[in-house]
Amino acid sequence: MERTALRDGRVVGTGLRKTLPVGMVISAVGFRGAPLPGLPFDADNGIVPNDRGRVVADGEPVPGTFVTGWLKRGPTGIIGTNKPAGAETAAAVLEDLPGSPGRTRPDILDTLSGRGVATTDWQGWLRLDT
Repeated sequence: MERTALRDGRVVGTGLRKTLPVGMVISAVGFRGAPLPGLPFDADNGIVPNDRGRVVADGEPVPGTFVTGWLKRGPTGIIGTNKPAGAETAAAVLEDLPGSPGRTRPDILDTLSGRGVATTDWQGWLRLDT
């Protein structure tokens, strides 16, 4: 293993290394995005082309299709710098929600009500959250 440090918003190796006696190492960290079937992909940068998280193909947003994380912006930063990128994509989803295909809020509430699931409104949530 190598100790890392954050320099200019990027994680870099420090040269301090440690070897651990283990039988197996499974890596679950990648630094480069891979193409996904049906989505545009920028192979040079390892990202899905996007505008604030909205997937873009041929210069136009792909309706109802969003991307976040390193597939959105490339392998840069740490959790703290990736959270705002996720929030930006979530905001795009919410902005697009009224015009997107799929269920609308009344449909969801009707479905839940039909299943006997109790729901609350914003004021109810505020009472629960105190």
